[in-house]
Amino acid sequence: IAVNDLLVVEIPLEFKFELWKQKFKLFSDFAVNARGEERARNAGRPDKTDAVYAYQVGLGLGEAKKKGQWAVKGFWQHTDLYALDPNLVDSDIFDTKLNMEGFVLNGKYNFTDFLTGSVTYAIADRADGGLPTTVTGEIGVNPLGEYHLLQCDLSWKF
Repeated sequence: IAVNDLLVVEIPLEFKFELWKQKFKLFSDFAVNARGEERARNAGRPDKTDAVYAYQVGLGLGEAKKKGQWAVKGFWQHTDLYALDPNLVDSDIFDTKLNMEGFVLNGKYNFTDFLTGSVTYAIADRADGGLPTTVTGEIGVNPLGEYHLLQCDLSWKF
């Protein structure tokens, strides 16, 4: 899918609050490609002109900014094939593929003020079985039927 026919309107929301002396964050992001119908038609799929939405909704707990602090977050993500440019999608989550939906769980711990460890697990399936996934990313399978990720990171800030 080329990068043409994109006019994305995005509405991010974030609500932070404290409960039981813990920091919480509710977050969501909704996007619609206002030119997605044209993009679907140009791709030869006039029957899929409604595949123009992307959204994410989740909950976070804690805050990992200083030594000894931790945070966890989980979210559901759905991205239709004609909603976004695949170059703008997170390369770790669902391997930059569009037409995927699934759940992500992430945990983070600060060993020091400059050394952070994190673990991410993601599981996803193709959102619309009648459409392919994009060919971007490390996995050269198209369409990608299901996706599992276990990623461990150690980050050193300097």
